[in-house]
Amino acid sequence: ESGISLLQSPDNADLLAIPGTENDFQWDYKHGYKVFSNNEDDIMLVVEGLPLTAEEMQLTFYMGWSMIPVLVDSPINASAMMELLPEGIVIAGDRGETTIRVNDENGDYIIGDFALQPGKGYYLCTDETCTFDYNDLSNLKTTVEYAPSTLDDNSPMTTDSMQIVYATNEALTSFEIGDYLIAVNVEGVVVGAQQYTGNGIAMQVYGADQEHGIPGYLSGDEMKFELYRSSTDETFNIEYATSSDEMRYFEPFNITSIETITFVDGVEDIVSTSISIYPNPTRGTSRITGDAIERIQVLNSVGAVLHDSTLPTAVPQVDIDLSNYGKGTYIIYITTKHGTTSHKLVKM
Repeated sequence: ESGISLLQSPDNADLLAIPGTENDFQWDYKHGYKVFSNNEDDIMLVVEGLPLTAEEMQLTFYMGWSMIPVLVDSPINASAMMELLPEGIVIAGDRGETTIRVNDENGDYIIGDFALQPGKGYYLCTDETCTFDYNDLSNLKTTVEYAPSTLDDNSPMTTDSMQIVYATNEALTSFEIGDYLIAVNVEGVVVGAQQYTGNGIAMQVYGADQEHGIPGYLSGDEMKFELYRSSTDETFNIEYATSSDEMRYFEPFNITSIETITFVDGVEDIVSTSISIYPNPTRGTSRITGDAIERIQVLNSVGAVLHDSTLPTAVPQVDIDLSNYGKGTYIIYITTKHGTTSHKLVKM
């Protein structure tokens, strides 16, 4: 009557259960399942079973991506969970929301923290096989709540095909607190969005579900990003750089790190006219003059941060010395009370 079918995923897609038919299979609580409904109204699916034994609370994660259940009845802090796993956990994020945690190659925290909620499935990627025991979390449960950011009617539609995109604060110097990083496909449809809260950005970017007519990226599509400034209701095109060209293209369950945002169309023009750098080109020291300068960053031509200083108080001018750097073109990010701009400074 409800039109619900359950499809086991991802181990055996041939097993399909349809109510009212002879199709059936044994439900395995450690596997994820796709649920599809033809009913336009919301449907609540309640799954009941026997309490799990201590042995059944242990899960094995294999190299690559896994979809994991939350086998406890209270929220779990992502940091606490990942501290119990060996180094090499790349990322953990939940299905259909924007809560994501990113670790570097040493297993150290980079971006994001959240509480894994009971009753939801989560993506987890690791570069080695490891075992996780929910029994070890008895003293690490948390009441931390997470409210996912939304774009009202412009929020992306989620699908089973997604790619992780993240950027640290160093790449977001043109962003203000409350801005959104938005991914759009060739039709201009929003396929990923996350709000900047001052601690980097990590988000899921979704692929198309052609079977059900849900728009998104196709495999091999070059990803495009925009900045949406909610405070002024303005949208700006951006150019971005990644550590390799392959990261610019959508492939399901890949991970892309945005190293730098080199230009924000329209945003830089707001304050760039009030900034001057002299001399430019320079043989060593140049003076930056502007209105209430708060922070200076120096990046080389490949986006590596060479210098980053936040001033204790805003000042009208700052001297910057490139004497110890080689000849070439450097990108100078200048933050004032009006925002952040990027400028080219040539060292002779």
